[in-house]
Amino acid sequence: MLAERIKSTEIVIKRKIHDDNKLYGSVGQTDIVEQLAEKGIKVSKSQVVIDKSIKTRGTHSVTIKLTSRLTPQLTVRVVPEAA
Repeated sequence: MLAERIKSTEIVIKRKIHDDNKLYGSVGQTDIVEQLAEKGIKVSKSQVVIDKSIKTRGTHSVTIKLTSRLTPQLTVRVVPEAA
């Protein structure tokens, strides 16, 4: 089931990061949709619900709204881009 696949998926996004662990910019819905597509999970941008802008390094929780009652959580890990 799609919801189960989303729950068990962790995506890693590489970004340039300041010394204080803040990103240059932020991670948006498009980034998450693209990463999920690479794992064979198709969702639209409008289904990705980000509670608070992802602007720092670390692990963040993002909701994917499949239906009004089916909203699995996805783990997004932001790591530094290799220099």
